[in-house]
Amino acid sequence: MKIDKCDQIIKNIHLPSCKNCRFFKPYTSMGSEFASSSGKCVKFGEKNLFTDEITYDYASSCRISENKCGEYGKYFEPEPNLNLKITKHNVVSNLPNVYALVLLAVTLVVGTLRNR
Repeated sequence: MKIDKCDQIIKNIHLPSCKNCRFFKPYTSMGSEFASSSGKCVKFGEKNLFTDEITYDYASSCRISENKCGEYGKYFEPEPNLNLKITKHNVVSNLPNVYALVLLAVTLVVGTLRNR
């Protein structure tokens, strides 16, 4: 059964997604999804007055606060390099796997060379 888009009623379908915004900073834990709910918004945050460290707000909390982006995404700006940003995220979040594979390959090569 094929569903026609005109037959669907999807809440918020017309609103922009944080993952497509230039202010969205994806969570980069090992294997994390690009658009996880742990992503941050670099538009909003707080600076520690002693250390200068900036802690950014979660994007999800910015979307429910009308003092920030709110439901309608009033500060949304499209990310011009979205595909590059997603690729970078995928590489960074999978680095531990890459390191493990490289270490395994080096171990196998060194072991093989020692046995000769």
